[in-house]
Amino acid sequence: MVWDVSGTKNASPEERTRFPRVLPMGLSGLLVQFADRLDDGANRAALAFQARLLDEALAGVAEIAPSLGGVFLRLDPLTADRGVIEARVRALLADGAAPPAAG
Repeated sequence: MVWDVSGTKNASPEERTRFPRVLPMGLSGLLVQFADRLDDGANRAALAFQARLLDEALAGVAEIAPSLGGVFLRLDPLTADRGVIEARVRALLADGAAPPAAG
């Protein structure tokens, strides 16, 4: 069985490989992924998006950590509204808050 990032069954191959994508990471985290492999463009996108998230100062986000191809957001389990944070992250991505990753 194949799951897309929102947990819906039977995601298409395009949905599974679309970047950037937002993935849940356990109960207290989100991962914004710009590529599924090491890529210079994805790294630049991750660093730019981290800077944008730091400027945004989202309530309930305890830590923002970039990686080579993404950004991890650690949520404060006592104050974070995961739905609000995820919606804002998706809005920032849609508004072009980070350059597109090379694919």
